[in-house]
Amino acid sequence: MKPFVFSLARVRDYKEQLLDGEKTRLAALRRRREEILQRLRELIEYIAEKNEELQKLQNEGAYVSEITSLCYIIENAKHQKEAMEASLEKATRAVEMQRQKVISLSQELSGFDKLKERKLEEHKYLESQESQQLILEHLTTQIAFGGQGFAASKPL
Repeated sequence: MKPFVFSLARVRDYKEQLLDGEKTRLAALRRRREEILQRLRELIEYIAEKNEELQKLQNEGAYVSEITSLCYIIENAKHQKEAMEASLEKATRAVEMQRQKVISLSQELSGFDKLKERKLEEHKYLESQESQQLILEHLTTQIAFGGQGFAASKPL
């Protein structure tokens, strides 16, 4: 019998290469999302610091121009925060979409692996059947030609 060869091995290998590429892309998207999240945290901290500074200036009695300038900085930072939150939401959606692609390809590969296992088991079964058939033919031949060989035994 011919040795076992999985006929879809090339397709499976191709799918595995695709999966590796998609995993790399997912890692990059996650890294980008984490960078956005870190910048957002820093921006929130910056806004809190500026608000404290504004409160301090108002309590101490500062010039209107200083307070106005600081209010402008805070408002600008808030707009940046809103833009950053929108970027974070977009990055989160991209990560989720990519994660779904990776899951889908992983499931396809799992299907190929299960198919390969079933085909290998089928091959082993057919191989054992063929082996049993050869042994049976050999024994039948030995019995037919006078019991020569390992199958023959003399009665006691």
